[in-house]
Amino acid sequence: MPIWRRFARQDAGGFYHATNYNFSVDWVRLADSIRLQPERGSLIGRVLLAGAAVQIPDVLADPEYTYADMQKAAGYRTLLGVPLLRGKEPIGVLFLAARRSNSSPINRSNSFRHSPTRP
Repeated sequence: MPIWRRFARQDAGGFYHATNYNFSVDWVRLADSIRLQPERGSLIGRVLLAGAAVQIPDVLADPEYTYADMQKAAGYRTLLGVPLLRGKEPIGVLFLAARRSNSSPINRSNSFRHSPTRP
């Protein structure tokens, strides 16, 4: 199952996709011009609103997801976003995408328990 990864960072216009792994050139072209804000239409926007990990099990079945052109360019169905915080302020969002739909919600308390962290 293909997995795509992106990291979003903030500039004066909002959050933008700063890194790319496994996304097509077409998707990168679409993403490069977009600045995301805290709102319900995107995964990154939802993560910024929640200040916590957010999963969209199937973007095609989610009536609030508004980036259909980006979904078509990459072919992903399931998204997971994790905020990167400095104190309580978001400084970035880790964005993971998978081609198949995952209708089982993530267990946020255990999802990253074994991930290495640095002080």
